[in-house]
Amino acid sequence: MLCAAAAERNKEPISSVLRDCIEPSRPLKALEISSGSGQHIVHFAQAFKNVTWQPSDVDVQSISSIQAYRNHLKLDNVKSAIHLDASQSWENWSGFEPDSLDIVINLNMIHISPIACTKGLFKGAGVILKPQGLLLTYGV
Repeated sequence: MLCAAAAERNKEPISSVLRDCIEPSRPLKALEISSGSGQHIVHFAQAFKNVTWQPSDVDVQSISSIQAYRNHLKLDNVKSAIHLDASQSWENWSGFEPDSLDIVINLNMIHISPIACTKGLFKGAGVILKPQGLLLTYGV
């Protein structure tokens, strides 16, 4: 399991923002694009049990780390990590349908990735999020 110091520092402040945005009384579906080590998504899954979380990353080592966290914590509301390249069109994002997700979250990608990833993130989120869905980004 990879451990990023920045993820440890910011997972709770981001959770605090999510608490203001996520309705706790109904089941929701969320996609994290660029899940990295997996520390964020398992933290969010423990805090928001009504949300089914789909982690993703383009990096094989990150996908392995996400799976290790998932297996270690045995979280029922975290799906197996998928390969997702945000620079590609949303049609290549493992079969997500238009208007199918309540939340798309992207942390610490925009400021370090090629602009094609940011464009792909916003275009894809615009299609796969339900009306009134939430796109949350973080990272400078």
